[in-house]
Amino acid sequence: MPENTQENTRENTVFAPWDDPEAAPLIEFRNVTKRFGTFTAIDDLTLDIYAREFFALLGPSGCGKTTIMRMLAGFEDPSEGEIRLGGADLAGVPPNRRPVNMMFQSYALFPHLSVWDNIAFGLRRSDMARDKARIAARVEEMLKLTRLEKFARRKPHQISGGQRQRVALARSLAKAPRLLLLDEPLGALDKKLRQETQFELMDIQERTGTTFVIVTHDQEEAMTVASRVAVMDHGKIVQVDTPASIYEAPNSVYVADFIGEINIFKGRASAPKDGFCEIGFAEGLAPIRARAPEDMQGEAEVSFAIRPEKVEISPERPQARERANAYPGKVIDIAYLGNISTYHVALAGGQKVKVQAANTRRIQRRSITWDQQVWISFTDTAGVVLTR
Repeated sequence: MPENTQENTRENTVFAPWDDPEAAPLIEFRNVTKRFGTFTAIDDLTLDIYAREFFALLGPSGCGKTTIMRMLAGFEDPSEGEIRLGGADLAGVPPNRRPVNMMFQSYALFPHLSVWDNIAFGLRRSDMARDKARIAARVEEMLKLTRLEKFARRKPHQISGGQRQRVALARSLAKAPRLLLLDEPLGALDKKLRQETQFELMDIQERTGTTFVIVTHDQEEAMTVASRVAVMDHGKIVQVDTPASIYEAPNSVYVADFIGEINIFKGRASAPKDGFCEIGFAEGLAPIRARAPEDMQGEAEVSFAIRPEKVEISPERPQARERANAYPGKVIDIAYLGNISTYHVALAGGQKVKVQAANTRRIQRRSITWDQQVWISFTDTAGVVLTR
């Protein structure tokens, strides 16, 4: 996981209504289930989303995240349960009567209309339809917000993909919805443009104060833009938290494995002592010493998860007082990624470990190379012990 996704500045602000027991959520899902015939797409979902959040629904294809969005928009009705927005039950409220707008992956721009007219389209069919001056002022405001002033008279085919994305965003925000739904909004952009646009989305969301809910299968995108992330699996939310908490403290092997690169050691842990346990994972190798989960009482089958950047690699064995866990191995592969290199190391017991290290010297002078005998090591607080 790139460094910028681990230090998401959005969650370092004082804005954290989810931690305030007196804060009222903007969106409430209460025991919501959605079935299509015999297939259960959403299974007993309870979730709160707060005003001014940039909230991400993250998961693989088919996990139910788009179904949640379509129920919010009014395109699908829950089979069971209740959805409330601003305290009002949405049951029976048609899409055009909800203070919600949706931005699709395809952008759905009208090819025969200019950028200006695309943004004005919804306004001309709203309660301000007769007030041309008000419509013009709102369109100009949206053009300025999305930095599209000089493209106002161009048609969609005359601007770039990133600019078309901003037109779709401006059109979605023009009617000042309380909630904006974004369905894979950056999927059509190339990687570099997508990364640039992520920060533009964050800036626009903060400036407008609109609540954004984004659906994505791109973990890096979710970790970058969102104040909180809901990780989904087979119609259920398995963890909801800030990006840093999900990355550093996943609550299950599924979440740990889904978010970023991870090494997972499976074994049996001893009963905790002074807050730590020892995990035997391979015959002939010392057990891993790690901080035990608070709810762990006795011995248990566990998984130990540790990120590649938290593992050290060196030609010599590290001092025991510096590293609680150290194991010999052999480099079987190296991936050079510019700022970092990823080393694949095979341990004596057969476990393969990924190690990421910053490239502080030229590649031609790399001190560790293929087939070299090395030591990997990590502290007793570098990883997390998972019981499920």
